[in-house]
Amino acid sequence: MESKAWPGSYTDRAINSVVKSSRMPFLWTTSDTKGAFYTSLIPVGAYITGHMICSGDRQLGTWLNSLRKPDWAPRDLKSACCMGDLLTMAPLGYATYKTFKTGGGFDYRDTQIAMGLFGANMLFYLGKAYCLSQRDLKCLHLNKLFLSVTALGAAYLYGKIDTNSGYCWIPYCFWTLFGTILSYNLWKKNEDTARE
Repeated sequence: MESKAWPGSYTDRAINSVVKSSRMPFLWTTSDTKGAFYTSLIPVGAYITGHMICSGDRQLGTWLNSLRKPDWAPRDLKSACCMGDLLTMAPLGYATYKTFKTGGGFDYRDTQIAMGLFGANMLFYLGKAYCLSQRDLKCLHLNKLFLSVTALGAAYLYGKIDTNSGYCWIPYCFWTLFGTILSYNLWKKNEDTARE
């Protein structure tokens, strides 16, 4: 026998509150956990790839440490950059999956743009390894500038879609801005030295 809910019953009120609300309820399932894990592999994979490219160059650390640096710069640039990148990039995969889920996937323009900025940011991150391998400080600064711009844009759009996801980008934005300022200072202080 099929049970029917009486008008005004608890079930009827619960359904009406969901239908009338401006936001869909947020439900997290085991497939969401898997999706967040797999999406987290994107920034971690970009970090590992960039680190492997840079660690293959034995002279890179020596070259970076031989540059004229501002007083506030870390002593060992290579190690400081690696640790900062890893710590600030770690939450980006989770934030990306949550934004994708909350934003309705690729069906909505703001989510498409946010995901595009995330992809562009990861490409610029990998481009950093190329600039370092070429020993080109101007290229490194421009790359860091684009990295910062895409990070700030992604943080803003992620925050519009899901506030907590936007917060996950804040440490990374500060880190990329610090990197941009540092790369500009390195470029200007070492402008007279030729590329090796």
